[in-house]
Amino acid sequence: MKKVLVLMVLVVCLPVIANAKGRAVVVVAEAPGIPQESIPTARTLLVNELRRHGVAVVTAEGLGEVRPVDGTLMSITRDAGADTIYALRLLPLGKKLVVDLEVLDGSLVLIQGSRLTAAGIEELDLIIPRLVSALTTEKPIEETARIDTVTAKEGKKWEKRQGEFFWGL
Repeated sequence: MKKVLVLMVLVVCLPVIANAKGRAVVVVAEAPGIPQESIPTARTLLVNELRRHGVAVVTAEGLGEVRPVDGTLMSITRDAGADTIYALRLLPLGKKLVVDLEVLDGSLVLIQGSRLTAAGIEELDLIIPRLVSALTTEKPIEETARIDTVTAKEGKKWEKRQGEFFWGL
């Protein structure tokens, strides 16, 4: 009888415990030189992946465009009833793209962050799931690689330097 009672309590309480993480907003904080039509897509990819990982993402007016992490964002977060901010930065570096995802509390204090380098904007659908997985599971980014999410840089064939040779022993 006690086992049945405990099981019933768990069934009722688990959804409440799972949602105890709070609510979050998502913002693209920086994206210099990124095509404007790609920014909403990047944000949508991030929102969908966070929701797959159980994060309660809320929407608010003014979060659809690039928005700096400042006092205005803090007010938007508070008005939306959220206590966490996921800030995505898409930073071009030559031909590469540095993708940085930070988790901030409602006071804009950094909680944690993760970064990967992409060959270009086209790799965001591979990189964003890895960044979210690293942050939500608190694993190093290197442990989030799967065969279908390896970036071009990580998948590059290991090549030996010309002129090297091995001595047989």
